[in-house]
Amino acid sequence: MFEAASRGVGMDPAGPSLLGSAPWALDRFVKGDTGPLRRLVQEEGSSGGSEDQAPYIAVVCNDYRKAWATDAPLTVRWQQYRKALAGAGQGGFGAFSGQGFNEGPTDGGDVCMSWPRGNTARPQPTDLELPGVPVLVLSGDLDANTPDANGRLAAAKFRGSAFFSVRNAGHVPELEPTGCVTGVTSRFIRTGTPGDTSCLQGLAPIAVTPVGR
Repeated sequence: MFEAASRGVGMDPAGPSLLGSAPWALDRFVKGDTGPLRRLVQEEGSSGGSEDQAPYIAVVCNDYRKAWATDAPLTVRWQQYRKALAGAGQGGFGAFSGQGFNEGPTDGGDVCMSWPRGNTARPQPTDLELPGVPVLVLSGDLDANTPDANGRLAAAKFRGSAFFSVRNAGHVPELEPTGCVTGVTSRFIRTGTPGDTSCLQGLAPIAVTPVGR
């Protein structure tokens, strides 16, 4: 839910958002009132159903880590997947249970189980020596999909990189309405330097429904 909620957050800071309503809805849920959380899930489901998921699924099923061998037949994939879930107690999923790791994200679980074996790209190399060209990496600090830590890792691959965390922004920080982020990006494209980036730390916080109301 947090991953989905962070996608467009910051686009309208003063307006209602899934991320801004989630803490209150979760607080009501643990106190026995399931209505607010159910409504948020239903609203997210109805809005997400109109998106074109084909390009997204193509990336997930080619590039993302899975709990089975991509060259295995479908029946074997299911066996490997269930074995991975059953082996959660062995620590293979860090702080998460096997079920939580595989089924928690929108791109986890068995979403790619039937992806064609002959249509799976080779894993992308992670140890390439990349050129020292100017590279700008911007991460929204509310992004649960590609958080700041991932942005820093990407920037570190280039010797001529600059990394900036955008406060109060989600998965696409350029959507914020002031023009701050697009201005920094435009200057970088035109000049090779981001210029004054102080506005990245001054974007308005999103509206949050107070817990307990």
